[in-house]
Amino acid sequence: ALALGVPHVARLGRMAEVETHLGLTPDPVRRLAALLMVVREDAERLRGRLRLSNGEAETLLKAAAEGLPPLTPALDMRHRRLALYWLGAETYALRVMIAWADAGGADVPGWRDLITLPQRWPQPRLPWTGKDVVAMGVPKGPRVGEALLKLEAAWIAADFPDDPAGQAELLERVAG
Repeated sequence: ALALGVPHVARLGRMAEVETHLGLTPDPVRRLAALLMVVREDAERLRGRLRLSNGEAETLLKAAAEGLPPLTPALDMRHRRLALYWLGAETYALRVMIAWADAGGADVPGWRDLITLPQRWPQPRLPWTGKDVVAMGVPKGPRVGEALLKLEAAWIAADFPDDPAGQAELLERVAG
């Protein structure tokens, strides 16, 4: 017998309920995550034991990403956007669905609001490139990358401003 971990059968059933609430087709990787995933090591074990494709294994690894607060309706909008930015829409949705199944799987409006964030707020992309930083006078080389990292941190801290004036102010403050 393959040692796959402790199955979370009730959570798997609630995942099926969540899929039904959302009108989604059952997804084997999503259901595998609901049944057997708790931590990153579970994803790594499943990858080897079940001979998952790279894409399937990557989905499980992302679903087990640590260091972010749990994705629940109690999470404020800023942290929801931060999670969506770091995880991407697909992984964000999977993590919300797993948390929803953990919470009981009921069709509660707060969960639906949480999972539909990517439709209301598409994952943003950093609005600057190395060329923009060089144009501000930062010499080419490693300092451009450092400036971009500082710029990204400031942009995230400012809650992803998308207006040209706010972006210009951040660029001037960080790269100037």
